[in-house]
Amino acid sequence: FAPHLAERVADLPHRRVGAHGVEDVRHQVLRRARRRPQRVERPRHRLAAALLAQRLEFGQLDVRRRLVDVEDLDLVEDFVAVVRELPCGNEAVDSHRAALLGYALSEGSLGYPGHFYLYSSSADEIEDMSAILEQFGNTVARVEHRTPPRGSSVRPVRRDIKRPAEAVEFLYVECHLRGKKATNKRVPPVVDRWNRGAIAILVGKLFQGDGCIHPKTRAIFYATSSKGLANDVRRLLLKLGIMSTIHEKAFAYRGGRRVGYTVNLLDGRNSFRRFRELVGPHLTARKAAILDQ
Repeated sequence: FAPHLAERVADLPHRRVGAHGVEDVRHQVLRRARRRPQRVERPRHRLAAALLAQRLEFGQLDVRRRLVDVEDLDLVEDFVAVVRELPCGNEAVDSHRAALLGYALSEGSLGYPGHFYLYSSSADEIEDMSAILEQFGNTVARVEHRTPPRGSSVRPVRRDIKRPAEAVEFLYVECHLRGKKATNKRVPPVVDRWNRGAIAILVGKLFQGDGCIHPKTRAIFYATSSKGLANDVRRLLLKLGIMSTIHEKAFAYRGGRRVGYTVNLLDGRNSFRRFRELVGPHLTARKAAILDQ
């Protein structure tokens, strides 16, 4: 965060910004920033000149597409300001579709051409996954139990072998997730059309699979091996009015080390309360109870 630039940004007039006004704001920010003499050499970063959430009101502007590469501006952090909320779409989605996508991104093995697996070592998650799969047409959930500590798995099986399972069609055709690995999973673009209710379900199943909740410290984070998915989860949280930050981690993996990422909720009790209200109802009973401890 560059304090001198933040002060100049705060001086910008308070007004509604339309599609053309964003460029005007960007030029104002850059013009004022260049007046400051360079003190030390710092790495170049990206300036989100339009994301002035505290001073500007956005209409239907898609702020995700207003990030501007700035070659001649030296900043320590990526953003001058952080937007507190992103708009959701208007499309209502069946709950089992949003739920399956969340589980597939967090606990799914998607490398098979004609089917996929959902893995878990928790009995209540296996039960939840099975119930979700069987809400899709021509789909039966087949559970394969393994001896601990190995987790069990659920995969879709067709009732009628002449027709595809709708669960597979949804993930592989509509969401384009066929062949995705843990390191390159992404939230599909179709989600941008979904309304807030569907986003809350999706986030709930993502955190059910790879989320962690510490009730004593009120800390909540999501862990993933995909940097792209980490950014996507941060965007999904903003659609629910929850701010977060991404941290890069290194963890043990099959005798070696692998880079991973955590999406950590910000704003303390406010984010914890909002997460409990919007996302908590879509967690399993055991995990949701942790939020009330």
